[in-house]
Amino acid sequence: METYEERGGSLIWQNRQGPWAVTVTCDLSAPFDGPGEVRVWFSPDPDNPAPDVDAAIASDGIPTTLIRSIPLAEIRAHARELRGTEAIGELEAIEAEMSAKPVEVPARMRTEADYIRLAQALAQVRASGEKSPQAALAARLGIGKATMSERVKKARELGLWDGREVTPKAHEVLEQEVRNMIERAKQDP
Repeated sequence: METYEERGGSLIWQNRQGPWAVTVTCDLSAPFDGPGEVRVWFSPDPDNPAPDVDAAIASDGIPTTLIRSIPLAEIRAHARELRGTEAIGELEAIEAEMSAKPVEVPARMRTEADYIRLAQALAQVRASGEKSPQAALAARLGIGKATMSERVKKARELGLWDGREVTPKAHEVLEQEVRNMIERAKQDP
């Protein structure tokens, strides 16, 4: 019977096939997604070992069909999914830590990420209880109210700010940026 277990920072897949026990371990902190260890061993039924011993003798040891039946791609995908969940959890922790610091907004707005930072800063100023978040942020950034108004309008047009908070689209863009950074970090040793 196949089982998955997350234990001690590792994903562990276990299975039995006849007299053979199989364990595949993926270290979730490793610089790769796939398994770092595959273990196959003879493990006869303690109550009735004779059929298992006969099966092991008949196969002359670990059968190649057993090795080929280990679903490495499925295990790798499961580990990758767990890593992604951990990365998003780390992102949320970073966001919580950074919410106490003023969000840095670039002087010039060039990219979607720049407008997301603007929306985050507006949300932060709004959450502080400021009666006029746009005016307060404009003053903090040293720009005019008209310039701020144009930037906020563009953030709304991009679907990143709804007038009250950062939109789900902005969160998706940020999460994708984090995934991209993780992928680049994996590729650069």
